[in-house]
Amino acid sequence: METSARHKQIFHTALSLFSQKGYDQTSMRDIASRADISLGLTYNYFKNKEALLIAIVAAGVEQIEQDWSNHSVKNLQQWLVRYFTILEKHRDYWLLLRALRLQSSLTQQLGTHFDELNNFIIGDLAVLLQQRGYTKALPEAILLYATLDGMTTQYFTNDRYPLNKMLALLQKKYELTTPEPQATVH
Repeated sequence: METSARHKQIFHTALSLFSQKGYDQTSMRDIASRADISLGLTYNYFKNKEALLIAIVAAGVEQIEQDWSNHSVKNLQQWLVRYFTILEKHRDYWLLLRALRLQSSLTQQLGTHFDELNNFIIGDLAVLLQQRGYTKALPEAILLYATLDGMTTQYFTNDRYPLNKMLALLQKKYELTTPEPQATVH
């Protein structure tokens, strides 16, 4: 197996294990074993587990931002669809990022990456909300992103979470859908 293929194998195996088992519960030995690579060779590619994690987070944020930029949207409705599409496409990264934000020992080291992704998303939302006429678009974007963040957490942790219903409520709040005609009562 060539060098870059081994590097990718270790990288993707670690991403999968970190997102499934958690960073603290995953050892370099676990990663090497699952990747079917010797532990020593694993350390040839990554200095330690923390360096591997930082590489994964940086690459994940970069990939998410790249996917985000590759999909032009004209309105908030398209943005919401894109958000959940990218969320699902990069599910392991999002799961990992969510778990890491709660681990205070790592938050400081990874804070720049978290801030970069959050600011990127909030900035995008603020532009769309300003186009919709919100005079306080930035605070509204922060509120909307916090709402989406909570929805995402529920979506990933609760198999019965009514994501479509929640999206419909957001669409109604931001007047993104045309209301169905009301039946007249005679």
